[in-house]
Amino acid sequence: MSRIFLAGIVLSPLILGACGAKISAKRAALTACEAAVEKAADVLPDGLVANVMGIEAGQSGTAVSCAVKAERAHLMVDATVTCSGDTSDLLQCTAIDAVQTMDGQLLYP
Repeated sequence: MSRIFLAGIVLSPLILGACGAKISAKRAALTACEAAVEKAADVLPDGLVANVMGIEAGQSGTAVSCAVKAERAHLMVDATVTCSGDTSDLLQCTAIDAVQTMDGQLLYP
């Protein structure tokens, strides 16, 4: 019984650390997407990404994919982010690679 308890004590920080890392990675991806959406507003028709209602974010290395649901459109924004920080920091190092509607119509480039 004491071995099981000891194993639980040893493994708990590892499990909690993994959960924390997963949450941190999701938050970093969401922050990168917030910057990408803000940057995409510069290359898209006026107001297309106004009143964003939701963002789903995915990130692999410097590549970020963002599903964006706005009042006027549901878009996929793909960007490259080459730094870290908050949204305002990321605006300086974010490049929009492509923007398309969810039905596949390419809006940028």
